[in-house]
Amino acid sequence: MKPAAGYRSLAYSSPEAVQTTGTVAHLEKYVQRFKDTRFKNRLKDAIREFRVYESNKAPEPLYETAAFSVRRVRHFAELRYGVHFKDTGEFGLYTVFNDDPGERYIGFYRSDAAFEKEIVLDDILIDEPI
Repeated sequence: MKPAAGYRSLAYSSPEAVQTTGTVAHLEKYVQRFKDTRFKNRLKDAIREFRVYESNKAPEPLYETAAFSVRRVRHFAELRYGVHFKDTGEFGLYTVFNDDPGERYIGFYRSDAAFEKEIVLDDILIDEPI
């Protein structure tokens, strides 16, 4: 029996033999989503720790630990914090927008060192940290 289009026979002598068309692209996209999910969890943890610090001390523009630093980022409509993770050299934005009826919108983004870019995270929608 001939395999369906896009599939190769299972010859275990070569790792390429078990790949299907699109598998690598799918895995690359999923790996990026997984990285974005972990990155979002790290942003949440950093902001949570920063808020504890901020609530126990007079407001300061910068908070720093051995793992990350947080600073305020100016914006005309949102409360924004820029987070730098020292171990990976990654930068992220945590944003909060409060609209008139009292709704709160929270955003998580990848960013650059100047916190000017907003790259939307393609995270996996789960409630538990990975």
